[in-house]
Order: sequence, then C-alpha cells, then structure tokens
Amino acid sequence: MRPLLFSALPLLLLTSACTHTGTQTANAPIVMGDSSTIVTETDSKYLKSVFSDYEMAAPQEKPQPQAAPPKSDTPVGAAPVAETPMPATAGKQNGPGLSVDFGDIDIFIENLRVRNANVAAKGSRSVAYASDGSSFQPKNLVVNGAPAANSSLKQKTDFEVMLNTGKEMLPLPALGKQSTGWQSVSGKNGTFALATPSEPTFKVTNAAIKNAAQQAARKAGMNRKEQTALLSRLSRVNTVDGDLLQSKAVATLWQLTAKDAKGKTVTKEIRVDW
Repeated sequence: MRPLLFSALPLLLLTSACTHTGTQTANAPIVMGDSSTIVTETDSKYLKSVFSDYEMAAPQEKPQPQAAPPKSDTPVGAAPVAETPMPATAGKQNGPGLSVDFGDIDIFIENLRVRNANVAAKGSRSVAYASDGSSFQPKNLVVNGAPAANSSLKQKTDFEVMLNTGKEMLPLPALGKQSTGWQSVSGKNGTFALATPSEPTFKVTNAAIKNAAQQAARKAGMNRKEQTALLSRLSRVNTVDGDLLQSKAVATLWQLTAKDAKGKTVTKEIRVDW
C-alpha cells in the first residue's frame, strides 16, 4: 500500500497547478508571460523610489542677515545738516594748579597748591587760601571762557622779616610788613605770565631788630643763654642782610578785572597766605 501512496502524490500536485485560475493576488506566484508582473524601463510607477527620506534635495544658500541701517533723526529726503563744531574754551588749562570758579569768572593758577582748595568761591568777590607748604613756582594765571578777551591782572605781595637762628627761621612781626604794591601783570587773551616778585626794602634800625628778635625768641621758648647769644650776633646788624635776616613772602593777592557774560565789568580777588 505504501508504494501506491508515493505514486499518487505527483499526480495530485500536477493537477493542482493546471487547474489554478482567477485573479492574481499579492501572494500569487509569478506566471511566465504575464505582462502584469513585468517591469519595464518606461514604467514610472515601479521606478519611483518609495524611500522619500533618502532623496537629497538640492542645497539652498542660507540668506545672510542684513544689518539694519543706522537710525537718523533727519527726515527722509532731507539734506544732511553739517555739524557745527563747538568753540574751544579760551585759555583752558590742564595740569596741576588751583581752579577758582566765581560763577561769572573762572580762573586757573598753574602750579599752585593749597590746603583748602575746595573753599566755595561762587557768588563772592574775593576768596582766600592757605598754601600747603610746598614751593610755588610762578607760571601762568589763566582766565577761562569769554571774559578772557577783556581782562587785566594786578598782583601785590606782602613780605615779612625772618630771623635765621641756625636751628629755625623765626618770623619778626614787630618789624612790620612791606608790600610790593599793586603791579600790572602782562598777558594776552586771558593768559598772564606770573613772575617771582622783587623783595622790597625794609628800613630798620639795630634797636628795632634786637627788640623784635628778643620778642620772637621768648615766644619760641628760648632760654636766657640762647637769647643772649642771639642778641650778641645781632649787635651790629641794621639791615635785612640776607644772612641772619631775610625777607620772605607771606601773602600774595591777585586782582582780576574782566567783563562777564552780560558785558558787566567785575573785579575778583584771590589771596594766598604762604
């Protein structure tokens, strides 16, 4: 019986293949000569790629951001207006020195150093300062702004006699003070050249010198022996000789006359105690 079964199996397979008919399905076998299963080079339906994410698009240039045009207050279509340069301040000075702003007049004194530089000057006619003890090298006094064009300057310096004891310089106020008097200072356009004033002549006697020296020695706390030795050295001195006795500037006064912004003539004074 087993041989009969094996002989019948090929017959059944042949019969099934020959009798298959009907519409082809997606899982149907390929039939030779069937045009529906043949893909040609002109059949775009089957040549089109189904993987759209692999199709590379042509590169496109990224637009560059454009800089915004500068803002302008000038209306569109209006002609540009040329900028008017600001006039330079007449005689303006920089560097070390003292600035005194009276409000209507602004003055700068080069190389001058004082202790109370922040003293208020606005609205006043005169102002006083005290030197910080440093040496003053006269250079220029400068008037800033419009008043510089019509300004003039005078200077006056007061001197006092000093006694050189060998240890210190003692002032001798009993001999009084001598002044140079008002002296005109040359200048142009608000810049005035300052100079060291000439020392005035003191008219003194030997008796006056010894009396002034004794008063100063007592005030300085000298003992009797030191006072006697000092007076002995002055026994024949009757002038301010520049050795034992020297004249020293103790105060300087500058007087400026100018016209303010309204054309009014004003006078300002600056005093410095040395």
